[in-house]
Amino acid sequence: MSFRLHRILKQLPYVLVAFFYLAVVVWITVHATALDYAAYLIGAHGFVTGQDVYHWTEADYRTTALDLHIPYFAYPYRYSPVTALIVSPLLFLPYRWGLFIWSLLNAAAILAAGEWLSRLSSQSVKRWCIRSAVWLFVPFLASIYAGQVNPLVTLPAVLAFLLLAKGRDCAAGSWISAAFLLKPIVIGFAGYSIWKGRWKTAGAFILITAVVLGLLAFLFGRGSLLSGIPLSIAGTHGGAYPPLQNFWGTASRWFAEHEYGWSLTVNPALSELAGLLLSISLAVATALFCLPAMRPDSWRDADLGMALIAIALAVPATWYHHYAILAIPLAILIAKAEAAIDIILAGIAWLAINLFGIAWHDMVGHTLLLDTGTMGALALWTGLAGISCRQRRMPMRAG
Repeated sequence: MSFRLHRILKQLPYVLVAFFYLAVVVWITVHATALDYAAYLIGAHGFVTGQDVYHWTEADYRTTALDLHIPYFAYPYRYSPVTALIVSPLLFLPYRWGLFIWSLLNAAAILAAGEWLSRLSSQSVKRWCIRSAVWLFVPFLASIYAGQVNPLVTLPAVLAFLLLAKGRDCAAGSWISAAFLLKPIVIGFAGYSIWKGRWKTAGAFILITAVVLGLLAFLFGRGSLLSGIPLSIAGTHGGAYPPLQNFWGTASRWFAEHEYGWSLTVNPALSELAGLLLSISLAVATALFCLPAMRPDSWRDADLGMALIAIALAVPATWYHHYAILAIPLAILIAKAEAAIDIILAGIAWLAINLFGIAWHDMVGHTLLLDTGTMGALALWTGLAGISCRQRRMPMRAG
């Protein structure tokens, strides 16, 4: 009896989190909150009927939305055709049934990501800390709420990360490409692989991505390239809107006029300069931690995590829900934690990022609180920097 009870108790957390996400999915389906799923579905309809969705007007969108019985949608379509093609089988279902399945798939991806990331540690306590931190990471919940594809982007990135640890570089590069083609928030994996000279990973990524992007451009028009090349969105400054949790958004909230709180001064030029200097400073600091370059045997997981965070904070188009990719650096910090400060910084990062996602509407009017998510990401970066410093004093491991 005690053995059966032990097995039940061991499986209980999985059952509870599964029911939690099922309840979330049902709520989202009933309330139809997923604006981005609607955009994917509208894009899928356009692509499968041979139209260039990237040149559609809002009237085209509205007409298609009416045909598909979609109550709300986001315009214009800025996403990859790959995402739309994944969603396309759901065109044959009623809107809410399709939304239910799409949300359920993303929820399953979150659960799998937490389980796989827990393998970074051999300690049972740390494994459960990683699972809990990932499963209850609010950027994932925000992604499901909006119908975003971020959980399905993070999952292949997690798989690539685990494959890199096993030295299966070509397979890792393939999975990085698969994630990137859905959304370029995983570009840090490719960048760090090139920086460290892991050419099999970089080569597989570049080859697959180039071939697929070329095919997409041929089939769906040049607009499809805009979703696959990060430079195309790097120049789109979103202003002071609080969910823009990046350095450019921070600078806008502090040095430009906006409706979300007070500013230190109203100086758009200073705002642009501050965003640029903050981004460059973190990029340079991250590059220094990632030295030496072109040395596969100097690969450090903590440095990869820092690169993912630096890119998220430096890109002006980073929204809060894009922080889903930071589940990987968070898991790395928990797995590698040795000192109390590591645990403290991991806890601060998790709490700050989650608190912003839950309560940012209540933070409007209080400028000091509007960058809580960004501060959490910086706490995570700081914790990984400490891990990196300790790893530097260890013997280098083969890539």
